[in-house]
Amino acid sequence: MNDSWGASGGGQLPGRESARARLRDALLATSPRVLPVVGIRGAGKSALVSEACRRTGLPTVHMVAPPDGEAALREGLMEEAWAVLGDLPMVERPDLLPTGDPGVAWVHLLDSIFEALRRRGGGVLVLDGVEAFGRARKRLPGEVAESWRRVAGWDLPLHLVLVARSRQGLEGWPGVGLEETEDAEVVELDGLPYRIAGWLHRPASAREAFRFWALFGDHPGHLAGIVPGESLEEAVARRVLDPAGDLHDAPLRRLDATFQAPQRYLAVLRILAEGEQSWGALASRMGEGSGNRIAPYLKRLSEEGLIRVRRPLGSSESSRDRRYGLADPFLGFWFHVVLPRRSALLRLGSEGFWEWECRPRLQDHLDRWMPEAARRWLQEHAAEGLGAPAREVGSIWGAEGPDLDVAGRLTSGMVAYGVVQRGDEEAGLPLLELLQDRVSTTRYGIGREARASLLFIQGPEGEALRRGVARERMARILTMEDLMGTQSG
Repeated sequence: MNDSWGASGGGQLPGRESARARLRDALLATSPRVLPVVGIRGAGKSALVSEACRRTGLPTVHMVAPPDGEAALREGLMEEAWAVLGDLPMVERPDLLPTGDPGVAWVHLLDSIFEALRRRGGGVLVLDGVEAFGRARKRLPGEVAESWRRVAGWDLPLHLVLVARSRQGLEGWPGVGLEETEDAEVVELDGLPYRIAGWLHRPASAREAFRFWALFGDHPGHLAGIVPGESLEEAVARRVLDPAGDLHDAPLRRLDATFQAPQRYLAVLRILAEGEQSWGALASRMGEGSGNRIAPYLKRLSEEGLIRVRRPLGSSESSRDRRYGLADPFLGFWFHVVLPRRSALLRLGSEGFWEWECRPRLQDHLDRWMPEAARRWLQEHAAEGLGAPAREVGSIWGAEGPDLDVAGRLTSGMVAYGVVQRGDEEAGLPLLELLQDRVSTTRYGIGREARASLLFIQGPEGEALRRGVARERMARILTMEDLMGTQSG
């Protein structure tokens, strides 16, 4: 259930075909496998897993973590197992004698479930919401690992599916039949591809498709209430500004449902809605001195899929040079444009609020999310314009060189660098000169002969820019039509 956004993401939205196929193929394996499924809240993880398990025909014990602690968790798992499998067999464990130790009881329960599935010729145990399982009982990941060791050597299709909101949420489960969780074939359900999310609204142009994506984002829960063909203004008024709208106070509902004390998390999100922040800048804005006090908030927000953390390309994984930003454009629009001015909504009404509060701030918001759209183009569609898919995509800043909105390396070995146009006026030659100046001093990709220059523009192409790009062997202008593609694909 997704009560945070007013609508379930569901398992049937477009853009899920690859994840569906990967999970289906993994469940068809004839030997035991651990199958992590990761995705943001409301992405349709539970629906996808349920559908895939049902299609296999294997008996499935699908346990969704209850919110009220260990006792309810254990009781709920027992009841679900009995409902699916009937009486559970006792499993002899000479190394674990029955005692009053809760850990031993947990291992015995898990052993009994796996043994009942074995006697059925195979099956699936789904632990849905492993972060909540771990909070209810901190030792549970190790106890699941202990029970799974018996299963791992069996020769039958018996699988353990771990459903989490992020890869970080799997960190407490490293020994579940694996040396490292990262070695598992993780099925990821993030937001929908940005092009699909934009065109789902059935806009009249590529520019409108970008605007829809930049305001409503790509979270499946934001897209369930679409009325195709509705204008951007009409959609915002109906869904966000109208008190009866499904997204009117959706972010606040999500915070209240997720965090016991949401005020500090709200403060972080409001700051990040203004744009990405470094650790130091965020700590300073929060008034937290060294920043150590904000670490738990950032970790939890990341686990919940509300924020993302980026490092500059070329830096080491241990680099502390990181930027924190919101994971979805809708959150940026709501926390930066709508929330601070909601009192005016009562005075102005939906139409007046859009005209006087939203419209003047719209271009600034689009500028803030244009670099993310450009990075996604390089990640998902580089082969369209550069002849090969991307191997890695990100940005450059700090020790790696002057700020570059977009950079990446393709499977062909080509390195690509890009900047985006802020504003929607005619794009001129200074944009190309800015890119050339910054590329000349970057360390990333140095020594590569194949270096593409990409200019992502929101406005029309100026003649001077067009001539300047024509003189460069590997420069390219990418318009809104290039960025967003077409409605058919």
